[in-house]
Amino acid sequence: EVTGWDETGWSIVTPSEDSRLIFVSSSEGDDETAEFYAPRDITDLQNPGQVKPFKTIQAAIDQSRKGFPDWILLRRGDEWEVAARAELRAGRSVSERSVFTSYGTHPDRPVIKRSDGREMLRIWSNRNYVAVMGISFHAQERDPQSANFAGWGNVGDVDGILIYGPEGTKMGSILIEDNHFNYLSKGVSIDGDAQHVDIVIRRNVITNSYSESGHAQGMGASSASALVEENIFDHNGWLVQQKIKGGKEEAEGQATIYNHNTYFRRAVDTVFRDNIFLRPSSIHNKWTANPSIKGIDDITSSNLLMENNLYVGGEIGISAGGNSDYDTGHRWSNI
Repeated sequence: EVTGWDETGWSIVTPSEDSRLIFVSSSEGDDETAEFYAPRDITDLQNPGQVKPFKTIQAAIDQSRKGFPDWILLRRGDEWEVAARAELRAGRSVSERSVFTSYGTHPDRPVIKRSDGREMLRIWSNRNYVAVMGISFHAQERDPQSANFAGWGNVGDVDGILIYGPEGTKMGSILIEDNHFNYLSKGVSIDGDAQHVDIVIRRNVITNSYSESGHAQGMGASSASALVEENIFDHNGWLVQQKIKGGKEEAEGQATIYNHNTYFRRAVDTVFRDNIFLRPSSIHNKWTANPSIKGIDDITSSNLLMENNLYVGGEIGISAGGNSDYDTGHRWSNI
């Protein structure tokens, strides 16, 4: 992270001269008449004046360019549903990011309330230099308190943001800051066996993650190098306590021994600092370092720092282990 922070600790991210500013409003927008703008045309990003916004997020994404520092700005107070493949494009560099954020003076963040796919936003293979800031991801069809609740037995898993890279690739420089994730199966998921580097998760609120059909975490990560700083993780992995003994029944979002506030697999060069972890299904911070080759222990997780975090409730604060240990050597280094 090289862009720095303002006096209150928020990341400083600014458009470039050739950025496209793409405003989106579900209440006032029109995909047919909308326009994008240059930074010289807008004096105040939060109060841009009489712009012509797009109506749908996908139409705005279609106007953004791969490898450019284009901005998509959702109007605060509005709500959206997204299609199955809402994929953000890559930016240019760590100081010239592709940005997905908000605008306006309404007190509420813009809300993505539903997705037709397994995630609300994708940051797919080799989509580097991306920032997602100031958005609410609230899966209302999964929220029993919502009028849009789908009903028990009809609640599929949905992640808020999926970051994915396949084995043999390297991707990252992704900033996720000032978002609220609520009633997802995972708020943030980093999946695949790529080298996921420079993943910065700051000042988000991740709550009420659960699943009726599998495992659920506030945040899950595979093969990642991350800074997780000043976030609140609360009540993740479950909605209600276990009704059936054995820890395997997930119906109605019951707590199980497999669900946690965070679950990091094969993590390297990762810092958890100044976070608040509250009321997980089982463990607050679950770390695993299973061997790369069956029968041979090797170091698959290294350079982890957990500093000045607060843990309240749950079964275990920090668990560093794994399901496989062949007693032939170390699996961890510099924890």
